[in-house]
Amino acid sequence: AGATVLTDIGAFIILAVVLGAKSGQLEISYFIRLFALLLLLTILIIFGLPRISKIFFQRFSGRAIDFQYVIVVLFVAALSAELIGVHEVVGAFLAGLAINATLPRHSPVTGHVLFMGESFFIPVFLLYSGMITNPLSFLQNPQTIIIALGVTVVAYVSKFIAAGITARIFKYTKSEFWTVYGLSHAQAAVTIPTLVIGLETGLFDTNLFNAAILMILLTSITSPILVQRFAPGLRQAGNPEETLSLFSRILIPITNPHTQEYLLTLASLLAKANHGKVMALNVVRDERGRTPEMRHQQELLGRIPEILSDPEAQIELIPRLANSYAQGILHASVERNASLIVMGWRGKRNIQQSILGTILDEVIWGSDSPVMVGKLSHSLDGMRRVLLILPVNAIATTALRRMLEANLTLAKALNVPLHILADETYLSQVNEILQPLEKEQPCDVKRMIGPLRPNDLDKEAASDLLVVPGFGSRQRFLASLGTLPEQLAASFNGNLVILHFDR
Repeated sequence: AGATVLTDIGAFIILAVVLGAKSGQLEISYFIRLFALLLLLTILIIFGLPRISKIFFQRFSGRAIDFQYVIVVLFVAALSAELIGVHEVVGAFLAGLAINATLPRHSPVTGHVLFMGESFFIPVFLLYSGMITNPLSFLQNPQTIIIALGVTVVAYVSKFIAAGITARIFKYTKSEFWTVYGLSHAQAAVTIPTLVIGLETGLFDTNLFNAAILMILLTSITSPILVQRFAPGLRQAGNPEETLSLFSRILIPITNPHTQEYLLTLASLLAKANHGKVMALNVVRDERGRTPEMRHQQELLGRIPEILSDPEAQIELIPRLANSYAQGILHASVERNASLIVMGWRGKRNIQQSILGTILDEVIWGSDSPVMVGKLSHSLDGMRRVLLILPVNAIATTALRRMLEANLTLAKALNVPLHILADETYLSQVNEILQPLEKEQPCDVKRMIGPLRPNDLDKEAASDLLVVPGFGSRQRFLASLGTLPEQLAASFNGNLVILHFDR
């Protein structure tokens, strides 16, 4: 993917240079100015835009606002590219790269942008490209066929050589080589805009344009055939099945969807990243005169898909009648085979004898499934990193791998790096576990000096998702963490999550 991005940017730069040369601007000062401005624009967009976007998403949240921001950024970047002398598509392309590095991969905003592009802009552009293509030119002018064969052979051979060199360097298997070749030799994303721009500016004649369109058609047919043939033979790498199953069936009890929107979004992101589903549960206590509550329950659950605003999310709505809220959650977890229970937390206990809260305590230490408790007050689109803290004796070494894998999956779903602040007793094992797992996800491990104090955390707390590990019985939880979660909830400005494994 990285190599494809570089070649795409290189193609647009060459196009800008050629267009400048065609217009008669061949002075060395023109090229120096063009490259300097283009380099400055690239740095500002690729490195500056993600930072600005994170700040914006921290201060403003809402599906409509986020989507409008992305569209405005797209057009501003396109206009900026045009002002420095390159085509608008270069700025839009760079803005897309920056936004892709900012938002979670499966966020609703990303889905809305992709939906608009795939359902409107791309079909309209392809329709326009088809309308200016003349298929009869292949019959009327034999030169078009010769050009088409030439550019097609060059496309196949050049990508084959590039894939072969890459496979030799990285020691790919046969299946990996053919999959890389199949993914890379299709010509459409950058080629079609380049052809249209070249034809409109008189850089290409109709023969070359029609020949290149045929090449695009052929490579677009053979590319998926090769991928479907060889991709199933790839070596399975990454998270083991146990980690994937952790987020496959997420049960989230709902009392007020509007106040739990960030929690719902987090559950949806984790489920989509692992091809899972979200099971939204609402429990009504079994008491006399419950008819109004049952009616309210149906209305409440019906608002959840609207709040998530994500047509691709798999959501199951579960109304439940039980003697107590905790009992309803626990029974639903068993009946629905939940892999994880996600619950909200106010950040303080409601009675002195509880640890996190009466219902939370009953669910955490009454369930055989892992439980994630979240105090989320900021938009997840504004998160810059996932920060996992590992105080001394916080988690048993037997569960450390599961905890690290779960946090890597969490960071990947949010499209942010994972930072780990660990007691020195965990450092060697953490580094050993992460070594084969951190290839695709940036990860940084630091030693925790002395006991963790909430005031010692980074001042950029509002942009962090802090994860506190929990493990074992109530007694073990209290002995290892004490009142640390409550202290963090009171002093920490960012989003806070407690991930508890019972065993």
